[in-house]
Amino acid sequence: MNGIDFIEQKTLLKQVKLEVPFEFKHVISHFYYAKNNSLNTIKRTLFPSFQSLCIFNFKSKLSFTNKNKSQITIDKYLLLGPVKQAIDYLMPPNSEILVLNFKDDAFYRFFGASADESDSAHCVANKFYERCFTTIWQEIEKLKCNTERIDFILDFCRPYLSARNQVIGPLLNARNNTADPIKMAADFLHKSVRHMQVHHKKHFGFTAKELHRYQRFLKTTHYLDKMLHNNSSLDWLPIALSCGYYDQSHFIRDFKYYLNCTPSQYISSRNSICT
Repeated sequence: MNGIDFIEQKTLLKQVKLEVPFEFKHVISHFYYAKNNSLNTIKRTLFPSFQSLCIFNFKSKLSFTNKNKSQITIDKYLLLGPVKQAIDYLMPPNSEILVLNFKDDAFYRFFGASADESDSAHCVANKFYERCFTTIWQEIEKLKCNTERIDFILDFCRPYLSARNQVIGPLLNARNNTADPIKMAADFLHKSVRHMQVHHKKHFGFTAKELHRYQRFLKTTHYLDKMLHNNSSLDWLPIALSCGYYDQSHFIRDFKYYLNCTPSQYISSRNSICT
């Protein structure tokens, strides 16, 4: 198992990004492992990824706080997704997490519903989630090696992976070729735009319009990171216009929506944001 390991000396927070075997690269982007080796509680912000996550927690309990200040405490595991806005979380001393990052329509292919579907029509699926992830946690909690933990998770999940719906491939291909992937995929498959919109929301957990807005914001943060790396001066209006925003207020609005902060606050707090 290949990993990229980096340790922050001041906080002694160990973080490792772990790659997945080739067999699973189309459904899982990576695993993320973190452990707080310090004597202090560490606060971090989870950057919106538009991915569904399963967070397995070991030892000390974690707490997550969303934009509305609602708090969730994690004992064994937590399903999040798709993560569309930043979430603050606290890692107490000795806490340890392993995070599975589902890719594209993977959560639907494993479980037949989006991770954020919680209405009564999906109560059976939700009960299945509980049994499934509780069983996984009980087994991997006994293991101390991340390679063994990940191997167990992948072996457990393998039988549940269903074939991709025929509409998803054209939707994914269209994302890279047009600003309107719904219409392009609809024309290719000879389906209605409404039909494709429903499937996009059903399989991914968000609309194409939501994704388009997020992709613009993501490119903007990458652009800012590159400018900072090059020690370039930051002039917000030209940056906003070059990134596809109408004006500076439009630019600021997206930062507040996704990260609950201004662009300047983002720059000063980048080290505490987990991407």
